[in-house]
Amino acid sequence: RGDFLKHKFNALDRVCVNEATGAPLAQCLSLPVLRSPEELAEIIKLKMAEFNCSAVFLASNANEMERAQLEAALGFRPFMYAPSETSDLKSRGMMVMLDTLICAVAHAFIGTRQSMFTFNILEERVMQQQELATGSYM
Repeated sequence: RGDFLKHKFNALDRVCVNEATGAPLAQCLSLPVLRSPEELAEIIKLKMAEFNCSAVFLASNANEMERAQLEAALGFRPFMYAPSETSDLKSRGMMVMLDTLICAVAHAFIGTRQSMFTFNILEERVMQQQELATGSYM
């Protein structure tokens, strides 16, 4: 996370197609790769309303302070996979696989631009035959 955050802080992504349909946009947009916790909370709330979701699963390696800021902005605590100390599923690799699978079968998914983790989840959602419009970037 540190390298991604360092290199993508204030970075913009040029978007020239509708990400849900693949149709070209009349004009390209420059969208931020990373969002503040407050911006992310607003996007999550909009997507929750759009897809009639009552819960959020957060797959992130954000630090405790960043998660606390997001929780404060949301007004609730998202679910996260947190294995017990004695669990056989506590290795970083196993946590990533479980996070990916949970996100792949969720009703909706929002990911970070230019993130390989997000790309893998969106690809898995296609394999799971999820509607393309239910997976998007922030």
